[in-house]
Amino acid sequence: MSLFFSGKEVVDMALRIESNGRAFYRTAITRVKDPSVKAAYEHLAVEEDRHAREFSRLLSAPAGVETSAVPAPEFAEYLSALIDSRIFVDEAGARAKAQEAKGDIETVEMGTRMESETILFFTEIRELVRREDRGVVDRILEEERDHLRRLSLLRKELLRLREK
Repeated sequence: MSLFFSGKEVVDMALRIESNGRAFYRTAITRVKDPSVKAAYEHLAVEEDRHAREFSRLLSAPAGVETSAVPAPEFAEYLSALIDSRIFVDEAGARAKAQEAKGDIETVEMGTRMESETILFFTEIRELVRREDRGVVDRILEEERDHLRRLSLLRKELLRLREK
């Protein structure tokens, strides 16, 4: 038995993740104090917007987005658990988490977790995207890894400054 995901469903999931990330970063910008954190979040919010545009482009591709089959029910349960366990399940949740953060380090840690979850999700859905469009997912994965690296360095710097 196979579970079928339409390309549109895969792209809609990806768009939702990017939208949640943008909502988190835009809200966090108003909450953090460190100028380097604000600048990083501004950059990351712009990146999330660009990713959303790239995924939207997949929906308007001339050939349409093909349907892919994946093993079920285990994979369907896994994808469901992956989505349910995300730090932010929607934009309102992303904004609320940013508002709840107790400081710059905590918001960076939330962003780090979000980027890690995003990398895992895109890695898993990569095979559900049309072969000729996988390059888009690969580029976004590279950028999400760069976001994680930047946030990790930012966290280390904030911890170093706090120790002084």
